[in-house]
Amino acid sequence: MSNAQPSCTQPEGFVSADNVGDCNDEDPLIHPDALESCEAEGEIGVDEDCDGLVNEGSDSTAPIGSTTYYADTDGDGYGDPNATLIQCDIITGYVSNSNDCNDADATLNPDTTWYQDTDGDGEGSSMSILIQCPQPTQYVRHDTDCNDSDALMNTQDADFDGATSCGGDCDDSDSSLNLSDADGDGMDSCSGDCNDVDATIYPNATEYCNEIDDDCDSTIDENDAVDKTAYYEDADADGFGDATSIQYTCPYNQPTGFVDNLDDCDDTLATVYPNADEYCNEIDDNCNGGVDEGTDFNAPPDAVTWYYDLDGDGYGNLNNAVIACDAVVGTVSNSGDCNDSRAA
Repeated sequence: MSNAQPSCTQPEGFVSADNVGDCNDEDPLIHPDALESCEAEGEIGVDEDCDGLVNEGSDSTAPIGSTTYYADTDGDGYGDPNATLIQCDIITGYVSNSNDCNDADATLNPDTTWYQDTDGDGEGSSMSILIQCPQPTQYVRHDTDCNDSDALMNTQDADFDGATSCGGDCDDSDSSLNLSDADGDGMDSCSGDCNDVDATIYPNATEYCNEIDDDCDSTIDENDAVDKTAYYEDADADGFGDATSIQYTCPYNQPTGFVDNLDDCDDTLATVYPNADEYCNEIDDNCNGGVDEGTDFNAPPDAVTWYYDLDGDGYGNLNNAVIACDAVVGTVSNSGDCNDSRAA
C-alpha cells in the first residue's frame, strides 16, 4: 500500500485494492498467485508466492523442481511407496527410493536373503537363495534346515526333550527318545538304549537269566544268556536225560520233558537209568557199561544158582555154587553130585 493512487478510473500500471499483496513489484514472476520453485544449489531462497515462506508446498502444490521422497519408518534405508512427501529438500525419516515392501520391519527390504524351504517345515536351505524384498513362494528367512527334503528334519524341538532332529534326535515326537545318556553307559535312547536309568542295560550288553532285556533286543533271557542252563530230554520220564538231545534255557524256564542231567544210557526204557536194578535181560539196566553183571550178593534179582562141576561129570556140587545170570565156566545148573572129586 506504499504506492497507491486514488482514482475514479484504473490508472495504467495499477491494480485494484482487491489484488494488493505483491511482495516484489520489480519481478513479474513473484506475486501471490505464483508457484514456488526450488532454488538451485547456492541460491538464496525466494518467496515466489509472497506468503512469507520459502520452498514450501504440499504434494498437490509442490514447488517447481521438487522431488518425491518416501517415508522410511523402520530406518532400513528403503522407502514406503505408499507414504510420500514432495518437496525441495529431503527431511529426516524420508529417503529418495520406494523399494521397501514392509516399512514396519527393518529386516524386510531389497537386501533380505531368502532360503528355499522345499519340505515346508519353516526352515530353509542355503543351497538355494534369493535376495529380494517380498517373500518368494517356498522361501523363508532362516537357513537352519539340515535336510530340506524331509520336513521332520529341522532345528525344532517338538517334544521338548532338549534335542532336535537336526541335532540327532531320532524321534522328535517322543521325548523318551533323545541323545541323553542319563545312566552314563555310553548309549542314548536314540542309539537303542532301552533303559537309560540302568547302566547295565544297553544294546549288545551281556544277557543274563534275570527276566530283564539286558541287550535291548526286545527279547528277555533268550538263549544267548551267559548263565543259561543245559537241559536234556527225558523221553522215558525216569528222571534221567539223554545227552544227545539238549536245550539251553534259563532255570526258571525249564522245558517240559527235560531234566538237568545227561546220565541216561537208554532214554527209551524207563527201567534203565543209573543205579537201577540189573536184571538178566541182556540190557545194561544200571548204565554202568556192563550187561547182566554181578554174582552172589551183587547178582541181579532174577539171577540163577549155578553149581561147580569140578570133576566134569556133568553134575554139580550143592555146596559149591555161584549166583549169576549166565553159567560161569566150570558150573552146571544141577546140584546132584555127591562126590565132585570123582567123575565116576
